[in-house]
Formats: sequence, C-alpha cells, structure tokens
Amino acid sequence: MPEHLAVWRLTPVANPGDGAWQDRAIWKELQIVAATAGGAMLEAGRHSDRMRSVSDADSQDHQQVRSGFADEKLYRVDRTGLPVPGPAGTVVFEEML
Repeated sequence: MPEHLAVWRLTPVANPGDGAWQDRAIWKELQIVAATAGGAMLEAGRHSDRMRSVSDADSQDHQQVRSGFADEKLYRVDRTGLPVPGPAGTVVFEEML
C-alpha cells in the first residue's frame, strides 16, 4: 500500500515560561511532510536534532536534551492541506521563537 503523505503544522501550545519546556528550543511553527500526525512529530524531532547537530555520540551518558516535539503537552499537530513538496521529513516552513 502506498504511503499517503501530507504537510503537518506543529505549533506550541504551552506558554514559553512553562517549566515543561526544560530549556528546550521553542519553534513558533514547523511545517513538515509525513504520513501521520505521529510521524510528523517524529520527523520534527529528527529535524530539530539535525539543526542542533545532536547525536548519541555527543553525550557520554546518551541523555542529552531532545526536542519537545514528542510531547503533546508542548506542541499540537494539524494537517495543513498544502501540496506535498517532497518525501517524508521535507521541511516546508520553520520559524523559532
């Protein structure tokens, strides 16, 4: 079965002063291509890690701070209806706070 991709918009729902951010970078908006909302959260996390050059080799205990995209208390995910410009993981738009 072919994968049906869509463009997903991730926006913060927690106040920037909320302690749940734990000093993570806050993206004002990220639009990314994925098959599902959950896939969009995973792709967004990977993109954020790439932007910060994070890898398991960066930390001796492998516990470096990851992005907040996997936390539904921090970001909401909405399907945009925009045309899909590329494969899963393609970033359509990004803006940080």
